[in-house]
Amino acid sequence: MEQALELMALLRARDPAAVEKAMEIYSDTIRSVAGSFLDDKRDVEECVNDTFLKLWNSPPDDASALYPYIISIARRTALNSLRDRRRGKKRRGQLDSPISELERIASHLDDPFSAARANELKELIRDFVLSQPPERQQIFILRYWYQREVPEIADRLGITSNNVRVQLHRMREELKIKLKEKEFYV
Repeated sequence: MEQALELMALLRARDPAAVEKAMEIYSDTIRSVAGSFLDDKRDVEECVNDTFLKLWNSPPDDASALYPYIISIARRTALNSLRDRRRGKKRRGQLDSPISELERIASHLDDPFSAARANELKELIRDFVLSQPPERQQIFILRYWYQREVPEIADRLGITSNNVRVQLHRMREELKIKLKEKEFYV
């Protein structure tokens, strides 16, 4: 916590040493987060640099939120990089990313900028995933958290790609129902 307080003081003072201090403390962690999504070392390093730039441009208000804030930036940056890379590779008619599958389910939220509503949505999705049998939980998490492709999920779990697609479709349909029940309009 002491390091976080020191780093926050440097960030608030707009001292360039803040970036060096942040790199010293968080580089390995950010590389690990980015590496869980990105295969190319150059993409990982770009994600690390982008994370520190975003931290410099918009530091959190509270030192206790610094670590989760940085992890969140790194994860979001890596996912954006992955999405952008996949968009370049996508074939006509395919989804550009697994996130777009979920976005279509919850794309018409009443107030998407409301932090309370966003937290409620996160809890609802977490509870939904935890209510699923273990194999379905793994499928959901591999697809939507780790951004894995259907064939990779199938290989990893020892099931067919078609089975993975069917399970994902069923879970999305079940999630739609849960969202409607809680007045997240789909």
